[in-house]
Amino acid sequence: SSYSAAQFVTDDLVLEANFGQSTKIYTYKLDVVNSDVPVAVGAIAVAYNPTTMEDSSDGVYYYKNISVQVTDVDGKPIPNQDVVMGVNALAYYKGRYGFVDTSNPTDGKPDEYLPVNRTACTSPVQAVNVNGDVINQLKPLKENSTVQVVSYINS
Repeated sequence: SSYSAAQFVTDDLVLEANFGQSTKIYTYKLDVVNSDVPVAVGAIAVAYNPTTMEDSSDGVYYYKNISVQVTDVDGKPIPNQDVVMGVNALAYYKGRYGFVDTSNPTDGKPDEYLPVNRTACTSPVQAVNVNGDVINQLKPLKENSTVQVVSYINS
């Protein structure tokens, strides 16, 4: 049989906890309250390599390989879960990268590959709700849509 916290409160019982050392025992009264305990269902982990990106043969499209893992409360993978991912672009940049000498003082030897010329495209925008926060993102090409790219993954 089981005994719930609600029944414990209704019965107006007193719970005492004792712990001690070899020379002394400490006694404490503990209040028991009836409350809901949140139960974790699981988690979703998204992973990607930030240093790699693929592009199409014509250079128009860029691809990023992303891994999504759905786990239970113990961290064990749950197979065959439908995952829908969206990409909300806040800005696009056009420009070029080059090797730059970042030494101080400069030594004439380029040591980092950095953007040397870039222009941001940040409009037209529309306000969207992202996790309860309103952000401005670039307006999608497809009408009545809130994301530019949607990928469907079933692993």
